Amino acid sequence: MGNFLNVQYGGASPDDDLTLWQQFVEGSNTAYESIYQKYAGELYRYASVLLADKSLVEDVIHDVFTDLWSSRKKLGAIRSVRLYLFSSIKRRALRKLRKEKTFAFFDVDYDRNSFEVIPSFLDELVDNQNKEDLAKSIRRCLSTVSKRQREIIYLRFYQDMSYPEIAQLLQLDQKYVYNLASKAFCALRKILPPLVSVSFLSGINIV
Repeated sequence: MGNFLNVQYGGASPDDDLTLWQQFVEGSNTAYESIYQKYAGELYRYASVLLADKSLVEDVIHDVFTDLWSSRKKLGAIRSVRLYLFSSIKRRALRKLRKEKTFAFFDVDYDRNSFEVIPSFLDELVDNQNKEDLAKSIRRCLSTVSKRQREIIYLRFYQDMSYPEIAQLLQLDQKYVYNLASKAFCALRKILPPLVSVSFLSGINIV
């Protein structure tokens, strides 16, 4: 395990992931390393928006992957490797929050470097001169919605999760997740430029 932020998601298909998972639970160290290389970076970023302390974030990532290897013989079939890992990160992070009494990102802090306020898919639509102003507007808007809505927005647009995946991760009804997201998007639509608004909110339909 190395620098988490330098690990990039490889974009493998779900079927490829499940093949890797099967090889991993059968004891393949190569499959385990492949899973780590594909997901450690985005798991680190997700943990960073749940925990305010970088050292706790690193502890969570380390613990999740250590537990994953040590318990591999007990693990069965899963539907999504990515969702399983995100759920593991969330559970472990919540334990840290209760134990350490640290603040969660969704409660307090909108200037953390780990959280890019403008999603990368908007880069071509927003010139550098306007990015700072747009980022400030998005931050202000996010401060007006609930922390649950902020988490849904993060998972939908910054981690590209579908609504069914978000509902499963957060253990909420899918319709409830969609309704929360819709209310947050209405607030965002008011502060985003028209072209950016269309691109940012184009994922509003449940997929």
